[in-house]
Amino acid sequence: MTNDDAWAERRAQEIRDRHHRDEQKKQTYTDEQNFLRAQADGTWLALQAALKSKIAALNQRLGENALTFSLVDTRKVEIGVKEHSPKPSVRFDPEKLSINASTVNTGFNWEMKVVNGQIVFASRQVGSSNMTTDQVAVHILDDLCKFV
Repeated sequence: MTNDDAWAERRAQEIRDRHHRDEQKKQTYTDEQNFLRAQADGTWLALQAALKSKIAALNQRLGENALTFSLVDTRKVEIGVKEHSPKPSVRFDPEKLSINASTVNTGFNWEMKVVNGQIVFASRQVGSSNMTTDQVAVHILDDLCKFV
């Protein structure tokens, strides 16, 4: 084999390997997006349940309704905080696969993503760590408890 042939064979193999890796990445992304879309509504319902449960537990411990939970529609909940208006809200965007929380004086956005076969939430405002549904609920409510 000539030097040209040896070089060409190495480069050709590198190109084939790169194309294969790119195709695998595209397929993984497509699979993850399909998984997210299939599980997004259930994840949103789990977040609602976590918020509602934690609010009920806090109110029970305080002996008063410091926070209230109300389902506005299938994509939005409001959390009442005593005398604050408008009520803080948490919205689910099924197109962007994201959760947006508007609290008393700030807002948060979490994008759903798949890590190790599980749906987690990532937010630039909260930091680089991925959060579970329960951790997102705690983060939102911790922020709101400053105003109770």
